[in-house]
Amino acid sequence: MSKSTLLACAAATALLAAPAFASTVSYSATSAVGFGSDHSVWLSAMPGGGDNRDFDFDPAGLLTLDSHAGTGSLTGSTTSQVVAGGFDISFDYSYDLSAYNNNPKFKSENGSSVQSDTFFLAMLGGTMTGTGVFAGIDFTVSAMPTPADNTYAVQIGTEANNKNSNFGMANWFFVNAGSSCSNNAYNLCGIIGRQGDVNIDLAPVPLPASALLLMGALGGLGIARKRKS
Repeated sequence: MSKSTLLACAAATALLAAPAFASTVSYSATSAVGFGSDHSVWLSAMPGGGDNRDFDFDPAGLLTLDSHAGTGSLTGSTTSQVVAGGFDISFDYSYDLSAYNNNPKFKSENGSSVQSDTFFLAMLGGTMTGTGVFAGIDFTVSAMPTPADNTYAVQIGTEANNKNSNFGMANWFFVNAGSSCSNNAYNLCGIIGRQGDVNIDLAPVPLPASALLLMGALGGLGIARKRKS
């Protein structure tokens, strides 16, 4: 075996012993702009209605999906489109769709439809922690089984954000005031079961350097084998 083959084998073996990166993908999340109000997160409980309900990821949020573990997460800081404040969000997801009888439906709106890359997740829960003028307002978040029939799961794919034709995500959820909510200036500390939406565009985040190194090592191994043959 040549020296180049030995080096490629050693690199590939070392990296394959590390956690697999291929099953984990990450996307940057930004506000879906299109039909109706443009936002990353919409909260029906915000007083005043209109733009008061709209929040944008600033900077971009991060959606991470691990198909091997069957889990996902959406994290980031949102900013109100009206006042100097927002919410830090942390939402958790599962690939287990048994709650939807393994047959979730796409919420077709604004001409959107199921595409070849459409897939679904189940929301497990999450938190929203107020910042700026919303500091002291803390929410717990749970899956919202409506719209109708408990069949609408979190949807991801082309047109999935229900705002435009980009690759994106739509997620409906319930918001409940947390036990630590102490800022009632916006009359939010008593809310229970109020609707919230996520409508975002998604863009792939480049692979980490370790994954690229693994790909290079495997590629080098393939070339070495080809030369040997």
